[in-house]
Amino acid sequence: MISSKRLVFLAYSLFFLSFVYFAFMLYKYYYFDILAEIYFYTGVFALGFCFISLFFALFKFKKCKKLPRLFGIFAFIWALLHFLAYFIFSKHLSLYKLFASIFTYGIEFSGFLSFVLMFFMFLASFSFFKRIKLVLKAGYFLLVLSSFHFFLSTKIPSFWHITMLCLSFLLLLLRYKNTLKDKIFLLFKNDKKI
Repeated sequence: MISSKRLVFLAYSLFFLSFVYFAFMLYKYYYFDILAEIYFYTGVFALGFCFISLFFALFKFKKCKKLPRLFGIFAFIWALLHFLAYFIFSKHLSLYKLFASIFTYGIEFSGFLSFVLMFFMFLASFSFFKRIKLVLKAGYFLLVLSSFHFFLSTKIPSFWHITMLCLSFLLLLLRYKNTLKDKIFLLFKNDKKI
């Protein structure tokens, strides 16, 4: 069996390899459209690490207790790079342009909302910010919102866009299945009394 320390080492290795792959893809498409590649790969790695983090948080494997937090931090680092690339290259460091486009376009609104939620979840993962620990419960909604942002990022959604959106809804349903089952049971129970 793999020890907990080796799993953490594998997580760090995966994070390092994501940067290596990112650098390789930037080098490969340097003359084509480097900005589109920066947007795409920073967003995909943020979404991927967020998914892995919530997967380990949902299934709670014994040796993987550190992995949800670790992958969540990795997801935030990629999301921060994604946001900075957007803010620097598309909005030219203008807060006016940033907020004007956020409240105009659905893709930018969903991305900004995801980033703000992920920022507070990142802060809540440290013991200094224990007061905002409640925001960690919104992780699965964050995944759905981020997947929706990914889904809106293309004119014609591909298999991967639809799959990621469906998987995020599946994780959300698995996380809250008991709560939903209890609410539906109470709803039908109250209907029978009337």
